[in-house]
Amino acid sequence: IYEDLLGLNFTKLENAEVWHDDVSMYQVDDWLSGDTLGYFYLDLHPRDGKFAHAAVFGLQLGSLGKDGTRDKAVRAMVCNFPRPTEDKPALLTHKQVKTF
Repeated sequence: IYEDLLGLNFTKLENAEVWHDDVSMYQVDDWLSGDTLGYFYLDLHPRDGKFAHAAVFGLQLGSLGKDGTRDKAVRAMVCNFPRPTEDKPALLTHKQVKTF
């Protein structure tokens, strides 16, 4: 939905450097120009030692320099949604869908 509404492409980066095996990283590109605008991490599932609320953290601000170069924005979404199992999908509550 966001890709269509905002004119973006999200690409999951394989073998990205992340802080836990459950975390995934995505690249955000502009649909028309193909320019990379930024990156985001998704840390969606609970685990020992992780805080229990949802949050989005700005890790690096995005900006356009005077010379036209772009510093890429980097964000992380950290939450505790249920995990899917081999025989059941992870179903979110209405509140969790609103959070996401």
